[in-house]
Amino acid sequence: MSEQVSAKGVDVDEIRVAQVYARAAWNLAVRDGVGQEFLAEYRQFVQQVLDRQPELETFFRLTSIGQDHKAEMLERIFKGRTSELLYQTLRTLNAHDRLGLARAVLIGLVELSNQSQGKVPVQVRSAVQLSDRQKAAVADVLARRLKITPILERSEEHTSELQSPCNLV
Repeated sequence: MSEQVSAKGVDVDEIRVAQVYARAAWNLAVRDGVGQEFLAEYRQFVQQVLDRQPELETFFRLTSIGQDHKAEMLERIFKGRTSELLYQTLRTLNAHDRLGLARAVLIGLVELSNQSQGKVPVQVRSAVQLSDRQKAAVADVLARRLKITPILERSEEHTSELQSPCNLV
């Protein structure tokens, strides 16, 4: 299953900073043998908490509310109800005034998971929209020739070029 996550509403600079925190959390999860489980839990946190309660994400971003108050709230809401790793990741973000990057950390975690599985995002552009069968054929050719597991990304525009962000094609 290809792991993708939308970056909609997340600033590119936030993603860059969040990748540092994502890598630290991912490395701990992999060390403990729970990489994919942690990713699933973090994704669930974003989908079931941040997506459903946007005011919490707004609260995370407020600089007028101190770290101590946010730390108390994190403990009250998450300690003992999530894995220790998720709780500590949120605490670390808070300790560095980066709790507002919680959503962007998921993007970094997904990228790290994909990398660990040899999955590479590939952007395909075509003159016409491709059928599922055609997409599968493109993915198969890329996999065989480049020895990767391509993740075909959608492109709304149709041109006659095939691109990869990694310059593989």
